[in-house]
Amino acid sequence: MASDVTTERLEAVPLGEPATTLPGAPSVEEACQLLLAGIPDFALLTLDAEGRIVSWNPAAERLFGYRADEILGKSFVMLFTSEDVRQGRPARELNLAAQTGLALDENWLVRKDGSRFWASGWTTVLRAPEGTVRGFVKIVRDLTERVQFEAERERLLAAEQRLRAEAEEVRARITTILESITDAFFALDREWRFTYINRAAERLLARSRERLLGRVVWEEFPEAVGSRFQREYERAIRERTPVHFVEFYPPLDTWFEVRAYPTPDGLAVYFQDVSERLTTEARLRARERQHAAVAELGQEALAGEALDRLMQHAAELVASTLDVELTEILERLPDGRNLLLRAGVGWRPGLIGRAKVDAGRHSMGGYTLLSDRPVVSEDLSKETRFEPSYLVREHGAVSGISVLLQARGEPWGVLGAFSRRPRRFTEDDLHFLQSMANVLSMAIERRRNEEEREGLVARLAEERRFLEAALRQMPAGVAIAQAPSGRLIVGNEQLQQIWRQSLFPAESIADYGKWHGFHPDGHPYTAEEWPLARSLTTGEVVTGEEIEILRGDGTRGWVVASSAPIRREDGQIVAAIVTFVDITERKREAETHRFLAEATAILAASLEFRETLRDLAWSAVPFMADWCFVDLVEDDGSITRLVVAYSDPARAALAERLQRSYVVTPESAVGAIEVARTGEPLLLVEPTDATLAQLAPTEEHLQVLRELKIRSLMSVPLYARGRVIGVLTFATSESNRVYEERDLALAQELARRAALALDNARLYEETEAARRRLAFLARASQSLVGTIEYEATLRTVGLLAVGEMADWCVIYLLDQTGHVQQVSVTASSADREALAREIVERYPVDPTTDRG
Repeated sequence: MASDVTTERLEAVPLGEPATTLPGAPSVEEACQLLLAGIPDFALLTLDAEGRIVSWNPAAERLFGYRADEILGKSFVMLFTSEDVRQGRPARELNLAAQTGLALDENWLVRKDGSRFWASGWTTVLRAPEGTVRGFVKIVRDLTERVQFEAERERLLAAEQRLRAEAEEVRARITTILESITDAFFALDREWRFTYINRAAERLLARSRERLLGRVVWEEFPEAVGSRFQREYERAIRERTPVHFVEFYPPLDTWFEVRAYPTPDGLAVYFQDVSERLTTEARLRARERQHAAVAELGQEALAGEALDRLMQHAAELVASTLDVELTEILERLPDGRNLLLRAGVGWRPGLIGRAKVDAGRHSMGGYTLLSDRPVVSEDLSKETRFEPSYLVREHGAVSGISVLLQARGEPWGVLGAFSRRPRRFTEDDLHFLQSMANVLSMAIERRRNEEEREGLVARLAEERRFLEAALRQMPAGVAIAQAPSGRLIVGNEQLQQIWRQSLFPAESIADYGKWHGFHPDGHPYTAEEWPLARSLTTGEVVTGEEIEILRGDGTRGWVVASSAPIRREDGQIVAAIVTFVDITERKREAETHRFLAEATAILAASLEFRETLRDLAWSAVPFMADWCFVDLVEDDGSITRLVVAYSDPARAALAERLQRSYVVTPESAVGAIEVARTGEPLLLVEPTDATLAQLAPTEEHLQVLRELKIRSLMSVPLYARGRVIGVLTFATSESNRVYEERDLALAQELARRAALALDNARLYEETEAARRRLAFLARASQSLVGTIEYEATLRTVGLLAVGEMADWCVIYLLDQTGHVQQVSVTASSADREALAREIVERYPVDPTTDRG
């Protein structure tokens, strides 16, 4: 092979046999000229044997930018890139054409202005008749646009594949989240067909996703046609607005809380089974009523209420508490065959006390006796266990519940309740009927964004906005943390409202240690013990964990925390979600009932009222106050402070100073004396220093009050028999609690109970004192009647007086002239009697003078 072509000269290429030419054919030069003129889209140039350009068509001029006079005679090497020239490409191209007759090529060429273009063409050899190389013909076509198009196509294809992969990954993460959340979710298209269903929805709807996908919701759930579900879904689509409602679906026997959101493709629906929550809420409300009913009935029973009246009141309480129209108390008659309607509500006049029902299977009460257990019937008309009594049928009862009434372990009768509406009685209702006291306790929501067809990236952004909106609208506080670090990435406004502070930033699980929560025994939660941390680190699903928290404003509250891990399809935890539901009010009501019950027990435990009031004051801290004062009103109207109770033992010295410095008189015009005088309660929500100065009777007392740092204060009177007999005062300091009207109402209720107990104690003391006086007089009368001797009578009177009224007794007897005739001395001991006689002899009594 010959050496490479250079910019100076091309080496000769060995030639093959000379080509033959037909007679009359055009010469090579003529053929080249014809080619040059006839190919407008191809640059055609001829080269001599050394690679110099000898012809140049108009297409070549347009493509390369050189005029013919600028390029002719120059080496075609100048059309190649410097890289190709260094690598010998021009020479190899001519060598290949000379050896094979044709050289195909695709490579970059250079224009006059230095720009490059992608050229495609071929080079062929021109030979003389004797076979020697006369030159070459090179044809070039610009394929830059096609190459650029192919490159752009490849780039776009790669970008599309990358975006699809990213979108699939995002879709997988979102699907993982939707499959991990506890909320059920499904999506519908505009034809009401299912397009997506998560596992929670499969479980709640009792249908597999394979069965539902592609099916019309109204065909799969025909019972929902015309229901609130259909109306609300259609309204969401029609008005393009989110809808939220709670509705019962009879075929699944479930209450659902539903949040539906219109999407570009149809409807996204989040829903939860809230049957348990609604039942729990109803139980909580019912439990409050049941506790009150039991307490009321118990007080009447302790007071000795007549049995008939007590039973009738019990029937009324059951009717109002269970919200039923009919109640009955049936007594089993001695014959054992019939039950007598002793008391009840809702029956026709004249039936109570007279009507009888069968004590066997011809009445629900009789069946209750036979079965020896509670009986519940949701539909009396379909009962096969027994036949409802004529009384129940005549009064339109539909559902019923009954329990045994027992006396000394034997069946006495039956307590029953009936509803004219279909009714499902709960276990709590059973417990209430049997003991008049039981009840139990409570949701979240979530949202997902529907995939948009306009583009994968746009759909991802929409889904994120969808999720954020769902979090904002949830009634519970919600936070999502990233695994494994624990960094909080999402939190809604309700979270801050519940905690009264922001939980952000939290970059790691260790930062959870800044949250203040307490176990039931009072010790604080560590960072790793929070439900969110446990779900992140161990995958634990935490449901309904009650936690006492210290909120950002310094007050305490209660939350129910639930958390769950969010897993990928391979099971790896990628995040965790936690919800906080504020149950502070419910816990406070329960604690209030418990406190009142304990206070009532304290008040009933003793008739020694002073000690009882001390115990009551100490029981009020710290539940009601950090400080509790009890003041008694004396007969002259003055105030005596009985006790100062405090929650912090370290404040004992301060309490002693407070007690010592508290001195008031009837002339005082503020504080406890004012409450005692007017009988009106006092509530100082946040007293100022000037207010404290008015309350303090002395400067020393004011200084102590300042040291207490009182945040809030209230005083309530103790009323008994139409007058104020004392004052209860409650104050907060270190707990930072601020009193409200409901706190004042609780204090007044406590004062009412305390005053009643105090009055009973005082009545008891007065009665005992009167009884002792009467007993003394009876003994004295009996002793005096039993003797007629003069000396013995004096001695008896002295002994009675010394035993009951004094340590010694001296009796002076006067004669008719008014002078002392005889003196009788009696004492509790011989020494005292000797001392008394000595005093009498040393200081004799003379009735005629003012001595003695």
